[in-house]
Amino acid sequence: MATKAPVPAIDHMNYLFTPDRAKEDWESDCDEFKTMARSIFHREPAPRPGWTPDEYVKLMDEHNVDKVFIASVKMMSWRNKKLMPGWNITAGRTYEAIKGHPNRFVGLVGYNPLRIRESLQEMRHAIQDLGFKGVYVHTYGYGFAPNHRSMYPCYALADELGVPVSMQVGHSLERMPSEVGRPMYMDDIALEFPTLNIIGSHTGWPWCQELEALAWKHDNVFFGVDAHLPRYWEPNVKHFINSRGQDKVIWGTNGMEWETHFAQLAELGLRESAVKKLIRDNAVRLYKIGAVLPAK
Repeated sequence: MATKAPVPAIDHMNYLFTPDRAKEDWESDCDEFKTMARSIFHREPAPRPGWTPDEYVKLMDEHNVDKVFIASVKMMSWRNKKLMPGWNITAGRTYEAIKGHPNRFVGLVGYNPLRIRESLQEMRHAIQDLGFKGVYVHTYGYGFAPNHRSMYPCYALADELGVPVSMQVGHSLERMPSEVGRPMYMDDIALEFPTLNIIGSHTGWPWCQELEALAWKHDNVFFGVDAHLPRYWEPNVKHFINSRGQDKVIWGTNGMEWETHFAQLAELGLRESAVKKLIRDNAVRLYKIGAVLPAK
């Protein structure tokens, strides 16, 4: 059973891994993630272990993971109407964790659509001064779809600075509205910002075909397979990765174990060239990092 990547992999969707951040969710009155964990695992949840940057890089080496994207998420609690501890990460906090390993970690800056001016200042600083390579947005707790007018300043600045925007689409497993996550809302963004690359993360499930259709239609829309283990990818998603979508799919874990991902990925029977594009080459091209490895 494969426990590491067949080529040096790039995990485009992950989060701050430090011990202090790992426990913050579980000590707050925003219980979206505790409730979510109970529904999935049918037991009282516990915080994940945290790692120092050096420990995390060692873990990456063990699984042949070349680079990991760390998203500075600004997630709003739908129930409590405030930013959630553990998911209100500044670019500065992320930078302090990743700055010692600039060739292994890639920063993504967050965006708060209720604090537009402040968020735009942080975006510009993170990208121009700290070397972050993109933006990650999570709109569910705000009750906004990705094409809400409050999101457009984020897209305009990212377009100006030449970096992609990644966004969660599909249902919300957290206790937040799901309808705002329909991938089809990305159609408006792709049309109005034709030079802005946008990634729909989390496969768009249960509307995976909407996300496939947009990635096939638009040069600037990409399909993220993170947050769902390969064993549970829909048949049409696996076919898309293996055929006409092979240049538009980006791999990530959403913080899940690499060993499990790679073991299940090896079981899918995907073409070797499609897997190589999925777990490395497409991210290299999209984010302009590293190098595309030659075919065997």
